[in-house]
Amino acid sequence: MGPNRRPAVLLISPGILRWEDVDFGVPHLVAIGGYLIEHTKVRVEILDLNYEGGDVADLERRLDDLGPFLLIGVSAYSSFELLRVLSLARLLRERYPHVPLVTGGYHASALPEDLLGPFDRVIPGEAELEMRTLVEGLLGGGSVEPGIAPSRVVPDLDELPPYRWELLNAYWPHATRIGRKLQIYLSRGCPYRCAFCMERAKSGYQWRAYRPERALDELDRLARFTDLSGWTINLADPLFGFRRRWRREVLEGIVARNQLPMGFWTLTRSDDLDDEDIHLLGRARFAIGIGLESGSPTMLRIMQKGNQPDRYLDAVRRLARLSQKHGLNWATNVIVGHPGETLQTAMETLDFVRELFLSGPSSHGWLSVDPFRLYPGSQVHEAQDHYATAYGTRFHHPTWWRGWYDGPFRAQHLDPSAVFDYEARVRWMHDEYGPLVRRIHERFRSPEGPDHPRGRVFARSQLTEVDNLSRRTRDVLLAKGRQARPQATAAPLAVPIGLDVRDRGMVALQTAVRARLDRGLVIADALLGALFDAPPHRYLPVAHAQAMLANRIPEPVAEGWPPTTVGLDAWLIGMQALAPAPGERAVDLTAQSPHVAAVLAALVGPRGEVVAVAPDGVTADSLRAALADRPQVTVVVRGPAARFDLSGTYDVAWLGAALPRVPSAIGRLLSNRGRAFLCVGPRFRPQDLLIADRSGMERVLARDKWPVLGGPEGWLPWPRDPKVPGVRIAHAEGPARFFAVLAAADLGSDVAALPGPRVDAPWARALSDAWPRCENRLVLQALGLAHLELDALVEALRTPPSPLADGPGRRLCRAVIAGLEAQRETTVEGFGSLPDDVLQQLEGLRADLWAPQGLRPPPLVIVDVPALGRQARASTVGGVRRVATSLAMPPEHVLMQVFHEEMHPVTDPVVLAEEGVSLSARETSPGRAGFALHRRLERTAVEATAAFLTARAPNHLPAFERWWRSHSTRSPITQPP
Repeated sequence: MGPNRRPAVLLISPGILRWEDVDFGVPHLVAIGGYLIEHTKVRVEILDLNYEGGDVADLERRLDDLGPFLLIGVSAYSSFELLRVLSLARLLRERYPHVPLVTGGYHASALPEDLLGPFDRVIPGEAELEMRTLVEGLLGGGSVEPGIAPSRVVPDLDELPPYRWELLNAYWPHATRIGRKLQIYLSRGCPYRCAFCMERAKSGYQWRAYRPERALDELDRLARFTDLSGWTINLADPLFGFRRRWRREVLEGIVARNQLPMGFWTLTRSDDLDDEDIHLLGRARFAIGIGLESGSPTMLRIMQKGNQPDRYLDAVRRLARLSQKHGLNWATNVIVGHPGETLQTAMETLDFVRELFLSGPSSHGWLSVDPFRLYPGSQVHEAQDHYATAYGTRFHHPTWWRGWYDGPFRAQHLDPSAVFDYEARVRWMHDEYGPLVRRIHERFRSPEGPDHPRGRVFARSQLTEVDNLSRRTRDVLLAKGRQARPQATAAPLAVPIGLDVRDRGMVALQTAVRARLDRGLVIADALLGALFDAPPHRYLPVAHAQAMLANRIPEPVAEGWPPTTVGLDAWLIGMQALAPAPGERAVDLTAQSPHVAAVLAALVGPRGEVVAVAPDGVTADSLRAALADRPQVTVVVRGPAARFDLSGTYDVAWLGAALPRVPSAIGRLLSNRGRAFLCVGPRFRPQDLLIADRSGMERVLARDKWPVLGGPEGWLPWPRDPKVPGVRIAHAEGPARFFAVLAAADLGSDVAALPGPRVDAPWARALSDAWPRCENRLVLQALGLAHLELDALVEALRTPPSPLADGPGRRLCRAVIAGLEAQRETTVEGFGSLPDDVLQQLEGLRADLWAPQGLRPPPLVIVDVPALGRQARASTVGGVRRVATSLAMPPEHVLMQVFHEEMHPVTDPVVLAEEGVSLSARETSPGRAGFALHRRLERTAVEATAAFLTARAPNHLPAFERWWRSHSTRSPITQPP
């Protein structure tokens, strides 16, 4: 806390759960702060959580630096952030119980009752006048009267003091870190009464603006804080330039004063724009957004977009025509699915948009297509019963802002009319507008040329729109609609969500937590705080943390070995049932990773104690290093027979793998009040997640399928010591069916072609057609090895990684999915095995291969894939090598084939470095450079394998020569040129 400082008014922008391309400036808070300084001389501080980052502890330190506080105001700007704002208020109330808390913004103006409770006073409308009254009262020794303030606006903006941009001095050095748009208001209010808009709730219907000279002075003042030439200035007025004279004076002044940033962006209407206006907008480097909303006269009347729809649409046509003449970039927006929409009115809008954008040789305009979203404070929100009666509209989530998760989906989840439901709207919107927006993007020509920064910005915006209207996005929205259920009304949390917006892992964790809160799962404040204090991605490999949040269990190193973590649902169920309390003694009996111990340490606190029992063979030093900042944690190493051989008793025990029954040793390990969370049940089917106490009482919490534990109490003998290079066999449905699908289609002479009987089916023909058209097709094979479960593989193909996310890649993935689904009910060929002596030989060869580098070989999983025949495919997944081949082949063939695949990671980097290329997108059919590269990679690995065996294991040379003769006659890349 600052020494000897006057108490301040703290204004907080809560930020948003998004990081890229956020406008800089919070001008509404700057305006309020400047007004308070002008009239009350109070100290004002602004805290923008978009730029602060960090966790709760970082936020608390920052608050201490800014205090003490007279009053704290939090902006409830967006309904999407309502519960985050309420959670932030809980934290502030606990930390500063005697400081009044107030809030304002769009949601506070629309539904002020939603914010009463955590906040002392809610300020609808514009906040300057009410905030002045509150501060003057506090400075005079008074208090803040709880309740909802009367809604007021500033009648004359010229009475406001100049923007005090120095209130953002802490952020100006980092202003461009998020985006390149800078926000300022030159006017407020909008006289129009569009039914879908919530502006009326905050600013009313009166348009007010700075005098033109004052508006220009504000832009000059902004230029003193930053070089505007690198910025796009977002004039965020609800309606820029409602009055023609004002608009022209401002535009002429911008040009005369040479106040020209990289560009201006603003929202306006086309009704009053003529030739001179378009000329001035172009000269002043403006790009304008026009809310067309619909091309249907019927819908324009329902939306209340004006009383003369034909004149309104003609004005938009005039704008498109004049923009070509004067070099003005412009965009227009349409809303699909507004209450009252039918297929006929949607088609009318589509026809109008086609005429607007496709009639000339090119266009300076681009199109934004949005679904209708229900916003509180809009006329639609307040008259839902009317729309239901008049049109058959059905709002599936009429109070979506009271849930934690997926507000953007729930806001649009409605049936627009009795004859045009949600699913029909989504399918039609994406199928019709997706191709159209791509055509508009291809025809867009920025006046400055494609290489100018403004042109690139607009092109990126249009490509984002193309992605938003893709079939992938369509299918996600359709699935959400089918799976949606009534929303649980959620409560604010003691731990604010959304602080670490720059930490991708933290954002993923918070998104996963919000989804579970939205399902009605109650997560104790202490557990939520501990989980955010010790997030999975800081203690687990990235792939394992992602698997946990997706509710999957990462594959253990070997069967019988505990996994690094379990799915988030089971994890939360277990931790919540255990409820570790401050000062307690806890133990993680399967500390394959440090995550559970870190969370337990956060829960038991500095007076508690945690023991992490590392399985014999795990490097205890790595666990100790990861837990170095948790001094209450002790790491011990125990073999399977000594897992419970610990001193003392424990209040909490965690056992993260499945057992046949509750071990008797658990009772001896627990204190009188002790409880243990563990998984008990069959080896190959779902098991019970339960809590057991010292007396042997058990309480079943849920069912799940966990990997089994080896050792004396486990399902099978303890697997071989992982310090010795590990090799194991996997019989997995995903890769087996995946490569069977590839073998059934004719892939030509590509490097990935497989022998096998062809199938004459639509999916096989589609696959054969899509394969050569996708340059990134080899990525598909790695995807087929990355997911051993069939359902997980299909899901990965539905949302493919970026190399396969383009059109050809998605078509290829869809064909593979169709093949997998078509063959789902067929029987996979019988899986095979390898003799133990062959596995031992392979381990020895791998150890000798890696020894010269001073390294141990990574774990190896041999995936049995009958469809591969004598071929093989290999990939590295989460640090584990996976080699797919058919175990129906003779054991010596499999031995040589697998070891040959293990040679590739040694030789491939050398070849690629010499070629100066990477194994990224490449044409791999015969006669192309990619095919020649793969031939060289293969031959180099073969030659290196032969040389290695000659020097280190000559007894394997006969088997290698037999393998090579068989291999070279069947693989297109090993046959003679």
